[in-house]
Parts: sequence; C-alpha cells; structure tokens
Amino acid sequence: EAWKKLQASRPADQGSSALLQVMGSGEMGITHVVSLSANNMAELMSGNQNDAAWREFLDSVRDIRQIVDDTLVIDLMSWGD
Repeated sequence: EAWKKLQASRPADQGSSALLQVMGSGEMGITHVVSLSANNMAELMSGNQNDAAWREFLDSVRDIRQIVDDTLVIDLMSWGD
C-alpha cells in the first residue's frame, strides 16, 4: 500500500520510480532494489525529502529491510523510438 501511495505522489513529468526484484546478487544477499529518477539532482533530492509518501514508504519497510548499498547513477545517453 505504501508503494502505491509513493507511485501516485510522484508527478510523471518529474521522473519515474521502480521496485525491482534481484534474482542473482551472489553473496551480497540483495533481494530488492528501489530506483528513483528525476530530471535533475535538485528535483530528486527535494522531491524525496519533502514527500510524505516517501517517508511513509521508508517507515513501512523499516523492520524488513537493511540498506546494503546506495548508488547514484547519471545517464550519459538514452535511446528510444
């Protein structure tokens, strides 16, 4: 339910979000990844910090998750139709 609220709270023109299952993480034991994107770093950081749905999502998974890694990725190029 908290994931659905998070999805609904993010304007479509300000990036996307995804919850992914990891099938082969080896010894790291990673099972899921949350991916958030934005048009720029300012939108990404302010959007999460000011979003009540983001705080609710983090609170809802607090007892069932352990942060293994944080990664920041910058797209250099994208392709599409």
